[in-house]
Amino acid sequence: MIVQTVEHVQQNIKRISAILKELIVLSKALDLLDDMDFSSDSEEEEVKALITVSKNEAKLRLQFYTEMEKLFKLGGIVRDLDSGILEFKVRHKQREVIVCYQYGESDLSGWYEEGERFVDKRPLRELDHQFEKKD
Repeated sequence: MIVQTVEHVQQNIKRISAILKELIVLSKALDLLDDMDFSSDSEEEEVKALITVSKNEAKLRLQFYTEMEKLFKLGGIVRDLDSGILEFKVRHKQREVIVCYQYGESDLSGWYEEGERFVDKRPLRELDHQFEKKD
């Protein structure tokens, strides 16, 4: 996981949000393709449909992983695509913590320490205060 600063993640939040939106859309499209029924009265029509859908699925998967790579290069790790939750490992005051982002929010959702979970997140404004108490 790429370690960076909170400020770097915040500066890229619009780009991160756009990439995450594209990942969610692509994931839903892939789910729809998985649920398609190819049964037909004609074996030839079934094979044609299967080939067409498989080619489209391959294109969508390539787009999906291209977007995933963009996100990774920005330091993001998808924790829950259905909920739109990303994590970024950042260095803050000589410590590594996880800041998180949830799709639809205008800024980072909060932070938590390694080994904690998204539900344990604390507001970003408490990050400095938390480490002042520990230092």
